[in-house]
Amino acid sequence: MPLDIPFHKMHGIGNDFVVVDASDFAHIPSQSQPDRVRQLCDRHTGIGADGLLTYTPKPDGLDFCIFNADGSRDTMCGNGLRCVVLLLAGSGRIPVKGIARTDSGDVRYTYLGGTQVMLQLPAPQEFHAPITLGDNTFSCINTGSPHAVVLLPESHGPNPVTFEAASCDLENHDDFPDGISTNWVWRDDAGEFHLRTWERGVGETLACGTGTCAAGIAIINAFPDENTVELTSEGGTLTVTWGGHPEDAIYLSGPATHVMQGVVTL
Repeated sequence: MPLDIPFHKMHGIGNDFVVVDASDFAHIPSQSQPDRVRQLCDRHTGIGADGLLTYTPKPDGLDFCIFNADGSRDTMCGNGLRCVVLLLAGSGRIPVKGIARTDSGDVRYTYLGGTQVMLQLPAPQEFHAPITLGDNTFSCINTGSPHAVVLLPESHGPNPVTFEAASCDLENHDDFPDGISTNWVWRDDAGEFHLRTWERGVGETLACGTGTCAAGIAIINAFPDENTVELTSEGGTLTVTWGGHPEDAIYLSGPATHVMQGVVTL
């Protein structure tokens, strides 16, 4: 029997999502959910997205879940959570300040008005010794989701072949059975920081919220005088603030965008 699922299409600086109420998503049998996620996220035969998000509004915030485009369940997504906060807080369905319960723990959010949302994520964790591939050494930083971050010495981005090959190697590395996302950071001649991201379970994306946080941590560790960093990905710019101490929370802020809404029949 066909199943009608209401959905929203949203993005955070180009990192795009199919957004579905968890009560509607629950009508899909659990064993079929990965296949349905892949179907909906397919850019040729589905709606098209980097991932699928589900939410449940709560009096003090929301419950939040993310599935990657390959159907795997992930732990946290900074851009995705900002999208859902915009959707719900912007329409008065949840408080403008509250708690999002995610698979990586509680994240505080603030809807700043308009399209702007700020997240307060728990302190970052370095969960693995740095890994060297070729000429590049990657720090391993968990900001709700695991990331490998490299600060490039050049004032331009990575070689495209190296970017894809090394990112794939790290995603499938034996030390990371659940995969890892990779973030390549450089500072241009004008002093601006840039970021290129390969997300586990997705591939290259226009932006990544938790990846931007991990990149911001690496930059602030390298340049301790900079507690607030703007990082520009292909899809846009986000701001990361971190005090520099291991126990300090991470603040991520920037825009989210509602693209459309509709009903999809499965």
